Amino acid sequence: MASIFGSTVGHITEVNHIKGPIRPGNVLVITDEEKGFVYELPEKTNIVVFANKYNLNLEDLMTLNYIQDETEILFEGSEIFINITDEQAISK
Repeated sequence: MASIFGSTVGHITEVNHIKGPIRPGNVLVITDEEKGFVYELPEKTNIVVFANKYNLNLEDLMTLNYIQDETEILFEGSEIFINITDEQAISK
């Protein structure tokens, strides 16, 4: 599956925080080794507010995190993938 999507098993398990083997029925985020990191939300928000607060591209965030509705509530503790590197985040 990883090779079909141009990724690696290691990358898929890292992005999805999977510690054991991938099992049938797991819901996975599969990216093509997109640079970035997973961020745990410290509070309830929505994707528009989050993108504006951190000056991030809304369309990219929605696509990478399979969010179709801008008004969808993202709860505290939810994890989202942000397609910038740690170094880029620190320099902003």
